[in-house]
Amino acid sequence: MSVPALNERLGRLERQQAQLDVFFRPRSVAVIGATDREGSVGRTLLENVKAATFHGAIYPVNAKRSEVMGQRA
Repeated sequence: MSVPALNERLGRLERQQAQLDVFFRPRSVAVIGATDREGSVGRTLLENVKAATFHGAIYPVNAKRSEVMGQRA
């Protein structure tokens, strides 16, 4: 394979990877159903996202609460 053809393929792969970064390297995450209630799935999800190495914005979503675990919902 020629060098220009290889460079073209590498460029295509880099563009495809950049398109997938939206899913695999998000800048923010919304936790639907986040709640303060002990043992709930929503609380567990929010705790896990907060405890992970994720450094983006976390948005708890709860229709009945304006704040969940100290964060604006």
